[in-house]
Amino acid sequence: MKFNKKHLVLSLVLIGVLFSCQRGTHDHNEEIEIVWIGHSCFEVRFHECRILIDPFSPERFNHILPKTIYDIVFATHKALDHYYFDGIEADTYLLACGDRNEFISERQDEGWNIRGKTIQKTADSSFSYWTVASFHDDQQGAVDGVNGIICLDFNGIKVVHLGDLGHVLEENQLEQIGSVDVLMIPVDGYFTIDIDTAKTIIRQLAPKIVFPMHYRTERSKTTGPIYTEEDIVNGFKNVKKLEQAHLVVDNQNLDQEQQIIILDYLKKEDFPILKGPYLGQKPPGMTPEVFAPEIISVDNFIESGSGFALDANMFVFQRYFPDVPISTIYTTELKDGRWTTPSPAPFNSEYDDWDFTVAPDGRTIYFTSMRPVSEGTEQSKHSNIWMTRITASGWTEPRLLEYPINTPDRGNQYASVTRDGTLYFFSGRESGFGGADIYRAKLVNGKYSEVENLGNQINSAFSDGDPYIAPDESYLIFASKRPGGFGGPLDLYISFLRTDGSWTEAINMGKDINSSGEEFCPNVTPDGKYLFFCRHHQEISGDISGDIYWVDASIIEELKPDSLK
Repeated sequence: MKFNKKHLVLSLVLIGVLFSCQRGTHDHNEEIEIVWIGHSCFEVRFHECRILIDPFSPERFNHILPKTIYDIVFATHKALDHYYFDGIEADTYLLACGDRNEFISERQDEGWNIRGKTIQKTADSSFSYWTVASFHDDQQGAVDGVNGIICLDFNGIKVVHLGDLGHVLEENQLEQIGSVDVLMIPVDGYFTIDIDTAKTIIRQLAPKIVFPMHYRTERSKTTGPIYTEEDIVNGFKNVKKLEQAHLVVDNQNLDQEQQIIILDYLKKEDFPILKGPYLGQKPPGMTPEVFAPEIISVDNFIESGSGFALDANMFVFQRYFPDVPISTIYTTELKDGRWTTPSPAPFNSEYDDWDFTVAPDGRTIYFTSMRPVSEGTEQSKHSNIWMTRITASGWTEPRLLEYPINTPDRGNQYASVTRDGTLYFFSGRESGFGGADIYRAKLVNGKYSEVENLGNQINSAFSDGDPYIAPDESYLIFASKRPGGFGGPLDLYISFLRTDGSWTEAINMGKDINSSGEEFCPNVTPDGKYLFFCRHHQEISGDISGDIYWVDASIIEELKPDSLK
């Protein structure tokens, strides 16, 4: 959701005794990833939690903010280069202090108890946060007002963001902050502290990792900061400059000597470190959300088909440029605990390859292609269905499905199969009810039987296609151009198989799934928890934009007729 003041949760000084001030050895196996977005803005990733600190306005910093939906967005104080909530989507917005000379009192808002708040995300991961009052100058706020210090504890890894601190820390502030593993410290010499003061504060807190921030860079729109990256490198000892925007903090680097780390925020466009199921993305609820925004679903491309393979350890998706009609199928794989950078699948050709699905075995992929049907021949005049498998030695050579699936005179697309091998697809055959119909063919002794039109309970006088069949054949989700939808060229519909083998009348999946754009390419994750589909919109300019969406799959059970429950 967009920022709304009624959702603003205000916090201030939390009692330091709630947290241990004794530094212990790091005997846990936790790790966090810290990404420098630029200026004083950092993203912190911990398991499936996503936190952003001090988002900046484009008026103050010429850079792009992430389009990730965050659990919490923090702002240390009210300034355009730290407090741009309008530009970020989050579940919760937290402000540490208000205007000049105003510290915001502790309060509760919509059930959020700020004092000592702990968010439990999974059975083995949680984090806590608290704030400490400070000043933007060294005159008790008389010149530049107040500043909030953000303190985060990720199962024992303690991260502190000093905001626009303007003074050496006092004893009571040190007690409230407690021990520090990772420190984000402003060093600009104009709006905030200078290098010598920064060195004093670093000695006070004794962190193992220090990230300087707020200094002048090529993307700054203000000439206020005095210090540049070169001044930081020359002004501190043990400086390590990384050619990347992120750093994973774990036992290994926390047990080393103190390091001053300079990150390159311009490199954050690199594929991020993603861990855990579903590329580490926060699962959606009953309202569809873009899947992996600016990671898989990105602005400059159009994405559509998607699916998980290899026990959900591989994600497969389809992408193409708006002005290039040839699409490409990509894969990213979970290896050594991290998702790899997406790359084109080896079975792509120089021709158009699209409309794929992953079979229930997680190793077989069916896809549509315009490639020649045999070596030495020209590009096919019609779309055909091909299949390939993932083996221990790699992908098998793609194989054209034989007649009666593929036919020489009509296009055939979007094959989806059940556990017993029954294959569903759509085709523009003359025997159909409309522009395109959905068919199926049973697998008998390794061969497909004659294809069967699913009849007018599924098909209409308009085009029907992109069938996703449940592995147990209990329901069918498909796209249709039939009238009565929500204004788009294509809507998603669902039908359920009765015990007598007939299908229920197709049900529009509703306004939450369907929109004024077009929805198609449905599939359900191997665990049955989430429905994926793509949504495309035509912009005013005439360009097409398209992303992959996902939503809680319990909507399928909600749409099932009572007679079948």
